[in-house]
Amino acid sequence: MTPLLNSMLKVLVKSRPLTPNWEKAYSATLDAHLGEVPEKFDYKGKTYTARTFADQVIGINPDDYIGFASVTDHPNYKPFVLLVPDNWSFDRFYNVPMQELSEIIDGALQQGYTVAWTTDVSEKGFSWQYGIAYVPEKPFDSMSNEEKEKMFVKPMAEKKSRLMSGNKLSTIGIPRTIMRCILLG
Repeated sequence: MTPLLNSMLKVLVKSRPLTPNWEKAYSATLDAHLGEVPEKFDYKGKTYTARTFADQVIGINPDDYIGFASVTDHPNYKPFVLLVPDNWSFDRFYNVPMQELSEIIDGALQQGYTVAWTTDVSEKGFSWQYGIAYVPEKPFDSMSNEEKEKMFVKPMAEKKSRLMSGNKLSTIGIPRTIMRCILLG
């Protein structure tokens, strides 16, 4: 199913402007593979819609969440739209310096809140297999094959200079978006 949906999206992205029925076609493909989304369903003896289930059972109020980011191409302490593919809803984040981002995380954890972290995992310093991410001292393109193979075998020295460059970013939030993070309340 995923390859089919990705193919559809690639065609749609190239088709500007989008056709008026693109969303119906995409949803129909999902429905054909997963079944139609039910209007109502039963859970623990009670009937719900998606909305009533979210409000009455899940209990997460999106207004209780704020997104934070640390990027170098937007002014600090101002909200901005994080232009990355995962932010498909165009939610806004408050830009703060990286040190303050760390302080926000530490403060939230010390007060017992949940923190979730999202970041760019396409960099060479990230390994799904080992669950590790770091910025190596030596640029990946300058490493020998042996150095590349040993990147995640043992603790390695990290780059000491500023972690952010250009529009490379790390984000945390007090969840309001796909980049959700610190839970308030």
